[in-house]
Amino acid sequence: MVRGGHNLSATEGPSTSRIAKDSFVVLIGTAGSMVLLFGTQVLVGRFMGTTAYAIISLIISLAYIISDFADFGLKSTIVRDLSSIKAHNPEDAPNYMSTIFALKIRITSIAILLSPLAVYIASLTIFNDSMWYDAVLYSTIGITTGIFLTMSWFLRAYFQSLKKFLLYSAYSLVGNSIFFILVLLGFITGQDETSLPFLLLLSYAIWLIVGFFLLKGRYQSGTKTSEFRRRILSFSKWIMASSVIVTIVNRMDQLIVASLLPYEDVAMFSAAILIAQLIPLLTTSISTALFPTVSEIRTKIGMNIYLRKTLTVTVGVSILLFFPVILFPGPVSLFFGIAYVSADLMFPIMGFAFLLGLATSPMSLVPLVVDRPDTLVYMNLIQLVLTVILLPLLILTIGLIGAAYNVLIIRLLTPVYLGVLTYLIMRRKIRVKPWDE
Repeated sequence: MVRGGHNLSATEGPSTSRIAKDSFVVLIGTAGSMVLLFGTQVLVGRFMGTTAYAIISLIISLAYIISDFADFGLKSTIVRDLSSIKAHNPEDAPNYMSTIFALKIRITSIAILLSPLAVYIASLTIFNDSMWYDAVLYSTIGITTGIFLTMSWFLRAYFQSLKKFLLYSAYSLVGNSIFFILVLLGFITGQDETSLPFLLLLSYAIWLIVGFFLLKGRYQSGTKTSEFRRRILSFSKWIMASSVIVTIVNRMDQLIVASLLPYEDVAMFSAAILIAQLIPLLTTSISTALFPTVSEIRTKIGMNIYLRKTLTVTVGVSILLFFPVILFPGPVSLFFGIAYVSADLMFPIMGFAFLLGLATSPMSLVPLVVDRPDTLVYMNLIQLVLTVILLPLLILTIGLIGAAYNVLIIRLLTPVYLGVLTYLIMRRKIRVKPWDE
């Protein structure tokens, strides 16, 4: 890998210290974009009551499902391919980046144009009241453009240098914190929940405009060719499908809970899973930091070394986090207030489920290295089907706690599936790109 001056031979794996350092840097960069959205939800839940929070969490869930189609799921493809291009053919990097961003701009534009119709149907279906149309629409447009532009800047800075990436990270963290204060002022001035999505959209708009002038020009334009487009689409169609399905799985449970239980229960579940999803933030950071490294591995020996080193780190981190997650009293009510004390019962179940994903996250990159991203789509489809079938049954049988157990059940599938899949790949039991000898 070129970034930061590291080189990786075909039989090396990343060092433990390097995994920790790169993961921490990526975590800082990605955490900045969480401040505004996470903090706003906590404010709504703590100061405006369970009904307002349930509505806002459902609006955000709908917005993320719609906006994920615009994101096109290309982050993994860009990290994998661009790291290889910069190592072997650095002159092709501008061509590749310009092709990627041109494609994403088109997809994002289409999604924004189509989102009003999708949002209108969803708002009538979920809320039975068209008054929420504007709220969902504002959130969708803000989140869609935010995901697209921040991901673009994130990747540009990440592949330039550590210094530039830290500059982006600092901007993201400070910028989101400032505009979180604007949303907080909205509470102080007595704004109700219907105006909050507009405040979010306004904050995103100011933040994105400033960021555009701060970070523009990190890559020069290149000549876009059909060869690059074919290369991108041949691999990324599976990444796109996987990304969309994962988002639906992560958000569908809130919508199903809302269709079966009152708003107060929706608020309890949404608050518990919001806090628990801080763990996948760490998982994503580790995976993103590892991807440029693992993409350079070309031999079976190198992959074995990679898995041994990285699984040692992620399993160790998961064990360290296990006891605080299981034993720490009242994490949800600590953020949201005493009204959410019943959500504390669900948090350990969900937290343990996400720790399983953290422990096995290095294995999720193996199918991408051997050009079999389709195998991850199958796993995500199974999780989606299980959610649609099991969640209503569990809720009707044991109540709200069933929603937490559903999160655990579908994520128990991840280590089992990835373990079997990795074994089959390493043993060449399924068709994969051949290893170098």
